[in-house]
Amino acid sequence: MFRRIAPALALVLLVPALAAAAPKGKPARTGGKAEVDGIAAVVDSITILKSEVGEQAAMLATQPNMNVNLKDPAAAKKFKNDVLDRMVEEKVIASEARRQGITVDQTDVDAQVDQALANARKALGSEEAYQAQLKREGMDEAGLRKRYSEDFHNQLAARKLVQKEVL
Repeated sequence: MFRRIAPALALVLLVPALAAAAPKGKPARTGGKAEVDGIAAVVDSITILKSEVGEQAAMLATQPNMNVNLKDPAAAKKFKNDVLDRMVEEKVIASEARRQGITVDQTDVDAQVDQALANARKALGSEEAYQAQLKREGMDEAGLRKRYSEDFHNQLAARKLVQKEVL
């Protein structure tokens, strides 16, 4: 079981901070008509939307260690497929943790969220820059906090699952 979980755990440890910064999709407007978002995958009744995959890919592509050109259709498609695979793995691990009844202390989650928000503020240099970044992403701190909370909850549950499987 650990061999199946280990590759995805690396993703679970990396993606939450990156995913939390990506804005949730709103229907795009084209010619006055709203485009309907498509479903990219469903994992244990949890839907992953195509817009979420695109946003995650766009956010990851901006990271300094990433060398991907999303303007190249073939490269963008491969990269988005890789991102989708990682998102599915993350959902599978979280689902398995829930299935096994693994619980996470909310105070641990809150501590992780508080640290991540502090790190974001520090990285951006000022409260004003932090607020401006939130605004650019169409989000407020409550929304970011909620995303971080969900992501860190899943991350901590995944760690407990792996520890349970290893021991």
